[in-house]
Amino acid sequence: MWMMGEMSEIVDFVNHGAALITPKVTRELLPQIPFLKAEFATINEPRFPHLVNQLEFLADAVEDFMEGAYDLLPYYAFCQAVFALTYAHKKTDIIPDFVNSLGRADDSSVVRAVLIQNKRHFQAYAEKQNFEMAARLRDIADIADRETHARQHRILALQQSLDHGYRSSIGFAQRG
Repeated sequence: MWMMGEMSEIVDFVNHGAALITPKVTRELLPQIPFLKAEFATINEPRFPHLVNQLEFLADAVEDFMEGAYDLLPYYAFCQAVFALTYAHKKTDIIPDFVNSLGRADDSSVVRAVLIQNKRHFQAYAEKQNFEMAARLRDIADIADRETHARQHRILALQQSLDHGYRSSIGFAQRG
């Protein structure tokens, strides 16, 4: 799987977070889902145009699973989706949401890791619920793949730029 090599830290983070999801967490989450959907609908991040739809999709899947409307979703996919929803709800996480233009990058990465790791299971869920949703998920997953590659290139360029600036400042300090 391509993601394991290129996004292994995010995948490990998601898997670790999902392993901490308990029945108590899910019971407390269920009545909050309508509020989360309303909160997610207010996200306006042009750099992550599909994040709202992805979060809404995961919220629907979690809600349907918890209410017994769809019981074919594996527990690990369900727990990863719960983790993604609770993570996206946090305002202060790896990259705080208030950080201009980057605040939702980590949320988007977590959500994409969940969707991509469980593409087959969420595709089956979407097809069972309605064909339009299935087509939307296919598009979301394909776009997520492309966005991941583009984002990784931007991050690498930023890291190289920062590294170059740091090395330049060290050289300046050593000369002074």
